[in-house]
Amino acid sequence: MAAPALGLNDRGQTLQLPTVAREAEPLAEAAQRQGQGPLAYLQQVLELEVAERAAHRAARRLKEAGFPLPKTLASFDFRRIFPLSGSKLFHIIY
Repeated sequence: MAAPALGLNDRGQTLQLPTVAREAEPLAEAAQRQGQGPLAYLQQVLELEVAERAAHRAARRLKEAGFPLPKTLASFDFRRIFPLSGSKLFHIIY
């Protein structure tokens, strides 16, 4: 039997807490199945919200900083290094 809708999605949107809006009801159902208390459930929901906000904040700051795109060895053009061939560089690295 499905649990009744708690309206947590609407309340999370009203408070501008997108992760709470998205995750509150599924986490409430899981907490109820696992016998978690309300404080453990609240802590879990708020930790998700804080973590997602931190990730978005970091991504926004990197974008605003205007750093160049991340580079990897797979995207490196070995022809630009005249004295070293790609195989020699890989041998040095690994």
